[in-house]
Amino acid sequence: MKVHILEQILGIKTYLTKIEGIGGILRKYISDFVVDEILLNQKRASSLVKYSEEKKNGNYTHFVFKKVNWATIEAIKFIARKLKVSHKRFSYAGNKDKRAIAFQVGSVYNVKPSLLIRKFHPNLEVLNAWLADKPIRLGELWGNFFRIIVRDFQDSSNIEEHLRLIYNELQSLGGVPNFFGHQRFGVQRPITHIVGKYILKGDYEKAVKTLLSDVFELEGSDAKEARIYLVESGWDYRKAISKFPSRLKTEIRLMQYLIKHPDDYLGALKSLPLTIFKIFIHAYQSYIFNESLSYRIAEGYPLNIAIEGDIVLQVDDYGLPISFPYIVTSKNIERVNKLIRKRKLVIAHPIIGYKSVLPQNKIGDFYEKMLIHENVDKSNFLFKDLPELSSKGTYRQILAPIYWQSEPKIIATNNNINYIEFNFSLQKSSYATIVMREFMKTHPRNYV
Repeated sequence: MKVHILEQILGIKTYLTKIEGIGGILRKYISDFVVDEILLNQKRASSLVKYSEEKKNGNYTHFVFKKVNWATIEAIKFIARKLKVSHKRFSYAGNKDKRAIAFQVGSVYNVKPSLLIRKFHPNLEVLNAWLADKPIRLGELWGNFFRIIVRDFQDSSNIEEHLRLIYNELQSLGGVPNFFGHQRFGVQRPITHIVGKYILKGDYEKAVKTLLSDVFELEGSDAKEARIYLVESGWDYRKAISKFPSRLKTEIRLMQYLIKHPDDYLGALKSLPLTIFKIFIHAYQSYIFNESLSYRIAEGYPLNIAIEGDIVLQVDDYGLPISFPYIVTSKNIERVNKLIRKRKLVIAHPIIGYKSVLPQNKIGDFYEKMLIHENVDKSNFLFKDLPELSSKGTYRQILAPIYWQSEPKIIATNNNINYIEFNFSLQKSSYATIVMREFMKTHPRNYV
């Protein structure tokens, strides 16, 4: 089955399952996509609404909040403004999609629980809060539960059979390819990895101009027109800046800097928040990983059985991978695969960095050829002038296990409008949209 070009440019070049997709769209309504964080103790965030902590003291307040169609960081900043405190006093366990109903946990320094438990906006509410000794850190969760509705799917007599066949195939394979999903690269303009590549190579002008001017089909017409005008004006930032919609905050910030400091493209990038600057590097690392995983699948190498030269990771007491890699050899391969079946080890590919150890097989050869093709070296990830961007690399499991609450099922309504309901959990850093693309096999715009 042919993969759409918008996925191919993200390194997602194949499907794992061979059955024809059901089509359809996600998030026709915001309520069609529900995310509920699962903490390390396996409790869902939504279950903490009735949680009661008897602690009388503590410098931090933990809280559970519900957001509807809010980006996580924007929701936190909004709450902070309403409380008239700095958003830097807040932390949270994970980022969640904007276009969803999400239940999340967070913490704030030196704010009483009673001040938090309320509606801050019709679509943003803190449901419960309690005192604690420590803040919640990013990543302090096991994963996420998803309730997802697919609408407008292909109306055919064998739709139930397709659902069952894809579900059974994923069950037998143990999960889905752990691709970085569309959100990692930009939903409407998947260019963050391209910008990251130019930054790595020190071509800061190309990085900035790509970010400002590249046009993609899913973006709004007003933004497309502004980007085209900027190029046609001969890169006259002073004239073009008024054409850019106010929602394009990053682009406007870059142009404001360049108006004052012409041709200082590195300075323009450094004017961005460090978190945004890092996104570009992380996106490029994600792209290389996706390419390696697509190659593995295309070449017929298994995702749930190690081959000689593979890298494997141990898992912790929560079943989550620990970034402590070692190489599979002819001497240990039988034992390794036994431990993989018991979910004590997982196969991983590198998230490339300046200290990355590559697999000692065809996968490692692919990485080396890929970097040569991209004209990038591992040493490029060591930024001497910008050490805060440096990345020594890590590893990511290649198979994302799916924990199904129930099989996907078609729900019939009274007015004969049918939809398909999915209920499953994934470990953190895995993407529900990657699960859904195996079932839907449709245009990327229908996932996001």
